[in-house]
Amino acid sequence: MALYNDKEVFDLRESLAELYESEGNLSKAADILIGIDFDSKIRILGDYTKFANYVHIANLCLQDKDVLKAEPYIEKASRLVEQISEPDLILNYKLCKAEYLDMNLKLLEAAKHYHEISETRQHEVGTIEIIEEEMQDVLNSAVTCALLCGACPERSRVLNMLSQDKRCSKLKIYPVLQKVILGEFLYKDDIASLEENLMPHHKTPLPDSSTLLDQMMVEHNLLCTNSEKYPSMLGIDPRKVTKSAAVMSASKMRSALCSVKDEVTKTQHSLRLERDAYGAYQVLQTERRLHLDTAQAHERADRGYSELTETVQNIIKKIVSELDAAADSLGSELESIDLTLSEP
Repeated sequence: MALYNDKEVFDLRESLAELYESEGNLSKAADILIGIDFDSKIRILGDYTKFANYVHIANLCLQDKDVLKAEPYIEKASRLVEQISEPDLILNYKLCKAEYLDMNLKLLEAAKHYHEISETRQHEVGTIEIIEEEMQDVLNSAVTCALLCGACPERSRVLNMLSQDKRCSKLKIYPVLQKVILGEFLYKDDIASLEENLMPHHKTPLPDSSTLLDQMMVEHNLLCTNSEKYPSMLGIDPRKVTKSAAVMSASKMRSALCSVKDEVTKTQHSLRLERDAYGAYQVLQTERRLHLDTAQAHERADRGYSELTETVQNIIKKIVSELDAAADSLGSELESIDLTLSEP
């Protein structure tokens, strides 16, 4: 009876969540599904059912702009994705994770995930129909996230990768991508065209009242123009430019320190390898000496055994020879005695 009731509760919660979702109450729908005991010892749910529900809950939370509530279910789904073989469900999971990274402002990772998804082909996803326009939107999200990232070597690599994708030439923000790649100055019109692609969470004011787009524009333009002339070119508060320049200088210093740290780490690693190699060489030399000493000991033992055997054989021969001589002498004496006794 417990098994039956547990299944009834599961089915009821799924139906109720579907009802709330259809009414647009996404938060309540997510809460209803979260109330399901997916690790119940009474009714064991399969990996597919768990995975599908984890992805669904995460999607509902993200649509409701609740990134924190979505996070644990993204992590739970990530632990099960290797056991899932249904391509359509895996695609839903990838989209969900990319949106989570995007909304969590992990923009570089989000850009990589979006680009990977945009390369999905029809034969890879089974029953889901791949719509080219939707894949272009996903690609557009990849470019947007990459452009909004702070300047760093990894961002440059991602932007170069995206610029080599021929599909990007069809995007409205492609001219902005080209200018960033070529290090050309970005004007207000360029920024306006990029701003059209931003999601609400991209426009959230930062502690200094600027936005991600403001920071991206200032950082990029500082790298390709004179910082003294730059504020007047765009009518920007010089203090913001000075602050951004200071932040970039600090960032460069951190990068330089990281590079030095990496070099030190590599050197330490090389020294450890050399030390380990020298230790292994010493062990090998010791083993060789032991092997040589053992071989020499065996050779001396064999030679000693041969000499001992030869000595023993010579002694035995000598004893046998002496015994033969003594026997002959004894035989001669006995014969002489016999002759003496036989005379009258």
